Amino acid sequence: MKKETMTSNNNINVRCRSFKKEEDNRRRSANYKPNIWKHAFLQSLPTNYHKEESDIELVRMLIEVKGIFVEKSGVLQKLELVDWIQKLGVANYFEKEVREFLESTNLSFKNNKNPISAEESLHVAALSFRLLRQHGYKVSPGTLERCS
Repeated sequence: MKKETMTSNNNINVRCRSFKKEEDNRRRSANYKPNIWKHAFLQSLPTNYHKEESDIELVRMLIEVKGIFVEKSGVLQKLELVDWIQKLGVANYFEKEVREFLESTNLSFKNNKNPISAEESLHVAALSFRLLRQHGYKVSPGTLERCS
C-alpha cells in the first residue's frame, strides 16, 4: 500500500493509493461437450464375456498354479513364486499354501536348517526376510545373518 502525504499550511492530507484486484473464481469450462456415453448406450454394446466360462477358466488356472506351487522343490523357487503371486495381486487365492510355506521357512531358519547354496544365500536371505516380515512373522535381521 503506497501512501502519499501532502502538506499545505499545517494540514496533512493522507491519500491511500491501492488497487485491489477482484479475483475471478469462476471455473473455465473450455466449452466441453457433454459426454455421449450414457449408461443405456454402454449396456447396449455387445459383449463376448460369459461368466460361466470365465469361472471355469479361473478354477483351471488356480489348480494349475497350486500344482506349480507343490512341484517347486527349491526354497528360492518357492520364495520367488510367492513374491510373483503377491505382485500379481492373486495372493488371496493361495493364502493357505503361502501361509504353510512361510511357516515352514520361518521354522527352518529358526532351527538353523539352511538348504541353499552359497550363490543363492544372499538373495534367499533378503527375499525370505522381506516376505516373512510382510506376513507378520517376527524376524530379526540377525536371524538371517548367517545366510549372507
